[in-house]
Amino acid sequence: MLIGHCGVASLNTMEKLSYDPPPRRPVPVHPSEEELALRHDEIHRLHADNQLLIDGSVNLRRRYLKLEADFHVVEPLGEEVMQLKSEAQKLSRSRQELSGKVQALQQDLKHLQL
Repeated sequence: MLIGHCGVASLNTMEKLSYDPPPRRPVPVHPSEEELALRHDEIHRLHADNQLLIDGSVNLRRRYLKLEADFHVVEPLGEEVMQLKSEAQKLSRSRQELSGKVQALQQDLKHLQL
C-alpha cells in the first residue's frame, strides 16, 4: 500500500514539474549600460507597437459605428423597396387587365360600327 501511495505522489510531482514554465534568468543587480539601452529600446518599440494597436482599434471601432449607423439608415429603405416592388407588381397586373378590357371594348366598338 505504501509503495502504491508513493508511486502516485511521485507521478503527481513529475506531472507538476513537467508543466512548470522554464526558470527565468536572474536579472543582474547592476545591468550594464548596453543592457539598459537594449531594454530602453525594447520598451520604446513595445510602446510604439501598443500605440499602433490602440490606433487600429479606435479606427476599427469608428468604422464599425459608421457602418452600424449606415445600416440603420438603409434598413428601412429595404422595407420600403419591398413595398414599392409589391405595388409595382400590382400596378402591372392592373395594367394588363385594363389593356385586355380596352382591347375587348375596341373590338365591341368595331362590331357596333359595322
